[in-house]
Amino acid sequence: MVRLETSFSRNVRRENSLRIVSHYLLPCLLSLFLAGACGGTGTTEEENKKPTLPTLPNLDASPSTSIAGEELPPRLGPPPSDLGPGFKNISANIDSPVNMVVSEGNTRTNELPERSVANLGDLNGDGIPEIIFANMNWEPQSRANQVFTFDPVTEELLFSEELTKGVASLTGFATGVIDLDGDGWNDILASGTPYSILYGGETEPFKTSLSYPPSPAQAEEMRPQGAMHFADIDRDGWLDILLGEGQCEAGSSTMHLLLNDGPRSYSNRGDLLSPLSPNGSPYVVYAGPMAHVEMALFAGGGACSNADPNEPIYIQEGFTEDGFPLFEAVDVTPMNAVYKDTPEVSFGPLTMGRPMGAVNADFNGDGTLDFLVTLSKHYALFEGLQDWPMADQTGITSIIAKDTDTGEKMIPWGALPMDVDHDGRLDLIITHGSGDSLDFLDGPLAMGPQHTGVYWSAGHFYFEEITEITGLMEWGNWRALVQGDLNRDGLPDLTIGGLGRLPSIYINRTKTSGKSVGIQLQGTTSNHLGMGTRVSRVTSEDTLMSTQVMGGVATPLGVSEPLLFFGLPEGTPGDFLVTWPTGIQQRFNGLSGEQIHTLMEPPSIQVTPKSRRCPEGETCSFTIQVLPRNEFGALGDSDVVTIEQAFGKGTWQGPAEKMEDGSWVRYLDSAAEAGTAVIEVNIEGTVLGIRPRLWWGE
Repeated sequence: MVRLETSFSRNVRRENSLRIVSHYLLPCLLSLFLAGACGGTGTTEEENKKPTLPTLPNLDASPSTSIAGEELPPRLGPPPSDLGPGFKNISANIDSPVNMVVSEGNTRTNELPERSVANLGDLNGDGIPEIIFANMNWEPQSRANQVFTFDPVTEELLFSEELTKGVASLTGFATGVIDLDGDGWNDILASGTPYSILYGGETEPFKTSLSYPPSPAQAEEMRPQGAMHFADIDRDGWLDILLGEGQCEAGSSTMHLLLNDGPRSYSNRGDLLSPLSPNGSPYVVYAGPMAHVEMALFAGGGACSNADPNEPIYIQEGFTEDGFPLFEAVDVTPMNAVYKDTPEVSFGPLTMGRPMGAVNADFNGDGTLDFLVTLSKHYALFEGLQDWPMADQTGITSIIAKDTDTGEKMIPWGALPMDVDHDGRLDLIITHGSGDSLDFLDGPLAMGPQHTGVYWSAGHFYFEEITEITGLMEWGNWRALVQGDLNRDGLPDLTIGGLGRLPSIYINRTKTSGKSVGIQLQGTTSNHLGMGTRVSRVTSEDTLMSTQVMGGVATPLGVSEPLLFFGLPEGTPGDFLVTWPTGIQQRFNGLSGEQIHTLMEPPSIQVTPKSRRCPEGETCSFTIQVLPRNEFGALGDSDVVTIEQAFGKGTWQGPAEKMEDGSWVRYLDSAAEAGTAVIEVNIEGTVLGIRPRLWWGE
């Protein structure tokens, strides 16, 4: 393998070494001298149990100053006092609740509570999403997945015997409902042993089934945890699958990178991670843009070993000899990050804080993605910059873990950015619930009921809680947080998965002076769902107001519909700037609220044949056509275009040629031996972010 080390990776290793010496070894040696034990800091055992929470600013002070003494923007306000009907819980409208049973657990028999989720997706082709209730503890399998249709008029949830039978062959519980293969029909991926995929279709939905991994031996090496994400990990224009590993045994990997290598075909490339040793049992996984980079990986969960935990964030550090990306676990957070000074982390990796949910979105309107992660009884919010590390803004957010009625801190899980009041800024919704134990039942470890929190953005990185006016103040134990649009009105609806109880389904009835607009993407050169695309609401003067990324959220047990929602303040035009994974930008003006708009990427690279494959034993010629585009997607006139092999041993027939229509074409012949080629396109000095891979002889 070829690993390209960057100056950042060298600096990170040097910084980590200094961090270990100055923040762990020195205090450890001092504690040996003072207290006779290593692992403390001279404090009492009782004091060590108390987490160090961030010091909150005076909410009335405006403007405030940062730690560096820089003046911060003033807090905006006041927060909304009325959202109209808000979110309406329609869970009581389910016609046959006996079809889905979730055990509450039993302290006498040590039976753990079952986890539930409700994923959304159109399964029958009528344009209205179905709701797939799933129970992670699937004994018997017949209780694992139940499908309900939604009636937009009566808002009833009607049990579908036909669709439920159609998904009965799934192994495990439905975790992701998404169009994997780009045929226009949603497919279902279930977490089980083995993982399984049911492909949808027009004539015989869910007849075709694919289990991954295909062999029983491989299946025994994988344990489902319900952590799943979809992205173009190797940036070749095809949608890949990222799975979290649910075990810590030797030889297992923290994540499984299932790279798409053909129609309904995937290769597990966990070997692209460094270190290869298992890091933990991730509750969530993520692949996509983070801060200033276009591809990073994240595995959120507890560490396999507190003695030698890995960092949960992986950034690309080079390529293999055949052009696959190599990812290395590094610390991209600053030395003064608040979470590092908590007893459970003690200046160790972020993994020690048990990250359980993640959001990549632009909260301060500067166009760079910020990173929010939920931790055990804490939150961390980092500002994305144009270089690593990120800046910690946790101390000014005003988001703190509230007490339950037993005096314990609520535990945050899923998180979601949403402009709840349509004022143009991204607010936050965060679920709270107990951990993987009996601690939510009656007994000495009882946590007490918890509730979902809604936090209104006061600009910059300031937030204020407004849960009580939203309709989401429901006490219980909550974990999964899935977003979609049940009635296709452009308002984001929610399903919130429970622990020891059925999920709750919420219809968004929020009324404000502004409106909400939904955006669906259709990629061409980029992956067909536009995963990893950055979408920004802009003014007529091209000022960025807020930016989200398609697929930018990682939540436990479920996957949201591939939709983005933006608030449009009253009198504000719906103007958007879309930056596709290719790097090509496209402007869309005048999108109206209260509906979903589908935005299509203009193709910039087209490969013939579309399969990108040459059959085994044959010699093939591939045609690569490049179509330069302007900001509105129209074909431009570029005189400087190069088409090259970044990796591979194919043979070019000649140089790239400009056609009469303004496109450029070049022809590549496959090599005699089996192999691949990675095609890189440069237009007017800019390298496109998508590099198609070609295969032959395999």
